[in-house]
This record gives sequence, C-alpha cells and structure tokens, in this order.
Amino acid sequence: MTAAVMLFTACTSDSESIVANDEDAVQRIVLAVENASQQTRAGRTLLSSEAKQSIENVKVIITKQSDNTIVYTKEYTDWNNTESTTYSTGGDGRKAEIVLSGSDKLAAGSYHIYAIGYSEGSQYTMGAAVAIKTELAKYTKVAVAPYNAFSANTTLTANAVTAEEIFAGYNSLTVSGSSAKVTVVLHRQVAGVFAYVDEIPFVTGAAKLSLYASNNNSKLVLGQFMPSGETELGGNGGNTNNKVVNGYTSSDAVTKILTTNLSAWFSPIAADANNLIDATKWVSAGHTNFKDGSVFMGNFIVPFRRYAGRTTFVLKLEDSSDNELRAWKIKLPSADITAGDIHYWDGSSWATTATAATVSEYNIFRNHLYGVGKKFTDVKDGDPGDPGDNDDPESLNTKEELLLKVNDNWEVLHNMEIE
Repeated sequence: MTAAVMLFTACTSDSESIVANDEDAVQRIVLAVENASQQTRAGRTLLSSEAKQSIENVKVIITKQSDNTIVYTKEYTDWNNTESTTYSTGGDGRKAEIVLSGSDKLAAGSYHIYAIGYSEGSQYTMGAAVAIKTELAKYTKVAVAPYNAFSANTTLTANAVTAEEIFAGYNSLTVSGSSAKVTVVLHRQVAGVFAYVDEIPFVTGAAKLSLYASNNNSKLVLGQFMPSGETELGGNGGNTNNKVVNGYTSSDAVTKILTTNLSAWFSPIAADANNLIDATKWVSAGHTNFKDGSVFMGNFIVPFRRYAGRTTFVLKLEDSSDNELRAWKIKLPSADITAGDIHYWDGSSWATTATAATVSEYNIFRNHLYGVGKKFTDVKDGDPGDPGDNDDPESLNTKEELLLKVNDNWEVLHNMEIE
C-alpha cells in the first residue's frame, strides 16, 4: 500500500534548473500531490489504509535561498476539482503546473520552493494561534516584515489529541540558462493509526474500546525535507531514510487517542455462548463498510518519539467511567524496527538519535500508518459478512498482545496483530 504523512518533504525533480535569459521562454513548476482522492471534504476521516487524501487549498511560496525573501506566491482553493488534473503514482494523484512568465519570471539565482496542502476547514493554527489559512495569506511577494521571509521549519498547532491530514513539499531551484521543469511533490506530514477488531470478550459493564498512546505531541513542524541528491533543510544533510518525528511539545503522559462506544456497534451489548460480545446484535446502520460483528476506530495523529518504560500503544476495553476491564499491548513486528538514526525536532532545531526501539516501545513517524487488523479500502471488500483477506479485523479472543502493521507510501504500513 502506498500513501504519503505533511511537512516540506522531499521531491523528485525532473531538473534542478530553469530558464532565466530567454524572453520568449517560460518557467514551469509542477506541483504533484501523491495519492489524492477525488473527494472534497474538510479533513477526511481515516477509515482504512487506503492511500488517498482530501485537500482543497495549496499554498506555494518561492523564496531566495540567500535570505528567504519571498519572490512569488500562489494559492489554490479548489485543488481537488478545477485546479489540478489526475496522474498515477500507484494511487490516484493530482498535479498542476505553474507557468512563470513576464514579471513573474525568476531572475538568475538560487531559490527555495515550498508548498503546503490543507483542508478548507482546517483547525491547524500558526504563529499566535492564527488559523493556518489566515496566516499563510500573510506571506506574499509584497508583504512587509515579518512576512517578507518564510521559515523552512514553520510549526503548526494541532489543537486536539488527534490531528488532520496535511501535506507539504519542497524543492530547491537554480535559475540559469537551461530550460526545464521543476517538480515539487507534496507528502503527508502526520501519522495515521487505526484498530479494526472483532470477537471482543464480554465483560459485565463493558462500554467502549479505547486506544492509548505512551505520549502525545501537540505541535507539528514543517521541515526536514529530503530533496533527491540535495542537502535537506534543517541541517541534517544526507538523510536517505524517512524516520522523521516532526511532532513536538510533548505531554509526557499516557493519552487516549481513539475511543468508540460499543453501544454504537452492538445493541444490546450481551454475551454469546463463548462469552464474547454477541456479534448477532451487531448494529449495521452506519457500519456497512465493515465486516459484520467488527469494531473500527481510526484517525491521524501528530508523530511522537517513544517513551522509555511505556508500551507505545495499548488497546483497552473499558466501562463507562473509563475503568479498564481488559487490555491488549500492541507490538511492532521486529522486522519494522530498522537500524539507523531517527530525526526529530527538539523544539528549536533538528536532531538525530539512535533508533533505540523495541517491539513494545517504538517511535511514531510521519507518513507511516499504524494499524491493527486489515482494512485496505474504505469500503467492504468481499461479500457481506465475508470480506476476505483485504478486509479482516483482528480477533481479540484469547489474546493478550496485538501486533502492529505498517504501510508503505504511507511509507510503511505497520500491521499489528494480537498474539
């Protein structure tokens, strides 16, 4: 599975220079958002590991490399419909071309190109708690200080435990005498997590399933991009992996990140002959895209570093007062713990540290999707009640631990199971 989590992430460029001295030529910059869906909605809900996205707004900012002074900006407000076209990236991508001509043409020199894609109803804030759309509108070619420069390491506040999907891209550019296109690819800058389970043990008083994280970040930094063959922004040149934790301002506390009321899935919540929640009481209304008898919850989260001494994810069966009735630790497959440094924002600059992860204590990286069970598309895959391997919730019966599974593009699909 592929998909892309948003900062100014690396792009693949057809060329790194465009024409400057030909009066009849134009300069072309291609924006590409990978795995874009055709839907237009303000911040989609995570319903599967399907590679897709929903954004209406894209802000493009070009600055001089010497001082980040803004020389050109462009805003798209209907990206998914009238202002972009489709292309294939192993999913459904969308792209648009910016043509610079006349007074917009860039003089010879070196430039940064930034692009941010976000939903119309985004709750992200920038600067002094200003809505992202309002704040980005201040960055223009003719703006006065402090908006005549743009920082690669711009930060957003999520304003909630969960986050919204957001994309970003970056490329450097040298304007010279050769004519070519330059491409900026936007990738997802948050992480995703879901739990898709069935065969839930019955315990008197059971009211909800909740997923807890060992830590939680409230801010997201837009930076640490990795242009092909270039030194990345943020000062960690040569990074060739994608183990980036771009979230910061940690709560340093176990945090409930997902929860769902069982009464929305079963009515009544009763025991069957095997002392499991009776799947024949499953509520189909509103759940037709899921396997009969299953429960699903998912959302986007700001990436966070592992917390030593705490299991990163724990799934709990709770009563109405959040008291724990049963708990399942969620493990990461050992094959998903790769060698090498992770890259993270320490609140003021980018830093690196050794991976230092275990199957129970692991980092949550941007553009990675962490899931329990298999749910490859937003719709049910297969005959009613028999989705098959592409739509397969994880059984909670007779298990104490779950194994997490991770999707790639989403760069990695961490598929966690119960053992």
